[in-house]
Amino acid sequence: MSASVMAQSTVDYSEMNDGDAFRAPLNVIDPFPGGNIRKSRNPDSFSQLRAAIRTANGVTQGVTVRANPDDSSRLQLLAGYGRYEASALEGFSDIPVVLKVVSDKEAEAIMLSENLDREDLSIADEIVAAQKFVSHFDGNYSEAAKQLNWSEHRLRGRLALNQCSENVLEALRQGEIGLGHAEILSAFVPKLQDGTLEKIIDEKWSLEYLKERAGKANRLLKTAIFDTTDCDSCPHNSSLQSELFDNTVGRARCNNLVCFKDKTDLKLAERKAELEDEYGRLIYQVDLRD
Repeated sequence: MSASVMAQSTVDYSEMNDGDAFRAPLNVIDPFPGGNIRKSRNPDSFSQLRAAIRTANGVTQGVTVRANPDDSSRLQLLAGYGRYEASALEGFSDIPVVLKVVSDKEAEAIMLSENLDREDLSIADEIVAAQKFVSHFDGNYSEAAKQLNWSEHRLRGRLALNQCSENVLEALRQGEIGLGHAEILSAFVPKLQDGTLEKIIDEKWSLEYLKERAGKANRLLKTAIFDTTDCDSCPHNSSLQSELFDNTVGRARCNNLVCFKDKTDLKLAERKAELEDEYGRLIYQVDLRD
């Protein structure tokens, strides 16, 4: 296949061969669904990339594409998002591409591999990467961590940060709190996360002080009078957090006090009704302190 520009109206990209290299119009290239994990871009690096493309009068290294499975007259971008975006911003109408004939799964693997080559991924980017790799490997944490070249501990930690409120994640991105702060906050409900976040920033709470305070904002699950089966997989169960982080606030504690109270009240109401059926009207008082 020649390196000439392929006109959109005359090409069925699904008929091309794996490895074909040519120039394609930018306006026929679509992003791979969920392809670029980057939440933000290093402005200095991207500026340098644009300058290099401008100086060279275009991209010299082809981006990786495949035929769009929904429309074979179009292409789907698998790798080279930065070069593609920089070329468009610099006013170029086409770009060199290398076509791959691959399945959805193989296309996703190419996309994920490109993301791994980046050295400046933010924490937010790593959270997205963790999600995508675990999904790609069908929930196999060990294989996902291996492909990321991470420890499984780190992988699970990044996944847990998905439980953080958007305010907490933004504070982490802006460097207003540390990773350890976010890890601890991830165990709690969003309202409590946001309220605590304000105090962490305003009062400059240390990680150790946050651990101390967090340890008081929960209930031991072993004291629960309700069925705790569902609690085993709940993100607000501190036993799950202790598997993820060195800064655990304790094992088998419920960090969602509203849920704990609601379930307790429901169980007490059920038990009260049972006893009243057997013994008549009851008056009772319960102390829920640890």
